[in-house]
Amino acid sequence: MMRKISVIIPVYNVESYIENSLLSALNQTYKNVEYVIIDDCGTDNSIGVVERIKGQFSDKEIKIIHHTNNQGVSVARNTGIENCSGDYVYIMDSDDTISLDCLQRHIEAIESYGADISCSNTTVVNGRSPFDEIQHNLVIEGDDILIEYFSKNVFISSCNKMYKKSFLNENNIRYVENITMCEDALWCMDCCVSANRVVMIPDYTYNYIVHSGSAVTSSDNRRIEKHFDSIVYVMNSIIDVIKKKNSNDINNAAGVRLGTLRFKNSARLCLLDLDENTKKEIFSNMNADILVKYSRGVYSYLCNMPYPIFKAIIYIPYFIFDVIKKVKYNR
Repeated sequence: MMRKISVIIPVYNVESYIENSLLSALNQTYKNVEYVIIDDCGTDNSIGVVERIKGQFSDKEIKIIHHTNNQGVSVARNTGIENCSGDYVYIMDSDDTISLDCLQRHIEAIESYGADISCSNTTVVNGRSPFDEIQHNLVIEGDDILIEYFSKNVFISSCNKMYKKSFLNENNIRYVENITMCEDALWCMDCCVSANRVVMIPDYTYNYIVHSGSAVTSSDNRRIEKHFDSIVYVMNSIIDVIKKKNSNDINNAAGVRLGTLRFKNSARLCLLDLDENTKKEIFSNMNADILVKYSRGVYSYLCNMPYPIFKAIIYIPYFIFDVIKKVKYNR
């Protein structure tokens, strides 16, 4: 029997991109697919474009679910999972595209190896890839799944994977809805905690497209502060996993990841246009005693420095680079 795949696509203010994204999903070589589109109440004509395309594909099973107000990508994805009927779930962003054989490649791999999750290579368009390349088919089992998650960036995105729907339901895996940053990392960690087997496939099936102006700016201080609260939430969730698993190998891999997260986000904090008292408070939260205790690696030691010293270490190279850039490019 040909298993059904549910493709879940949240839509919010992507009028310029949704057509290419949706067409790449609709023209798949694998045919038993339902498309669950979540209207997250944007302010442009994205859903109008979706409705037009739906009319052109009357042979496809396309379901549009309308939120009553904007609730964010995590809620939208959960809405899709709760309302889909497929045996497998594939999540994609509405400004990215997938290869025409994407779903075929994933379902063949996940069924051939009896995996809970399949993961493929991602092409990053207009940007540098943060993902390690998958060289060949690889099956990961047991604790090795979490070790690979903490050691590699390849698991961080939700969107280059296929999931058994029964696996998600049996383990009650859903997106945490009260965080505004790192929701993908937290989702993937929850999946890796519960998965028995993950298959990695070397095909490039997902195109992550970096759009100008998509980065978070510091124009909304409360929003920025909430982002850092989310990062602290994720780091504490990593500690919960360390305690639950009680494995030296997982402890070490998770500890290094924790130290890297503390450093990268503390460094980012120093360069934001926030008042110094707010920065100091956020820095303190991201380097609380419990986070220091479980962190590993050189990055962790750097974060243990007092905020003024840490800021100087971060800011001086940035300042020198900025001066060189202005002189070289006259800007």
